[in-house]
Amino acid sequence: MQAEFPEIVIEQPKDMTYEVEEALNQLKDTYRQVVVLRYIENFSTQETSEILGWSETKVRTTAHRALIRLREILGAHSEEV
Repeated sequence: MQAEFPEIVIEQPKDMTYEVEEALNQLKDTYRQVVVLRYIENFSTQETSEILGWSETKVRTTAHRALIRLREILGAHSEEV
């Protein structure tokens, strides 16, 4: 006999998607390109480097810096609200 568990649904607030889009638009182009390719389109570091014509090291470094900047932007936005 299997126990039945209630379905848990976690809904993201619609504002969250808007906030992330706005934050992405505030990033400089190179940061935005890497974030979109790596974390939205789910390309690997190698695939991203081939698409952009960069070394894998540059992709990793740029992605790291982009995420730091994205956190700063989103953190500043949450303080305003």
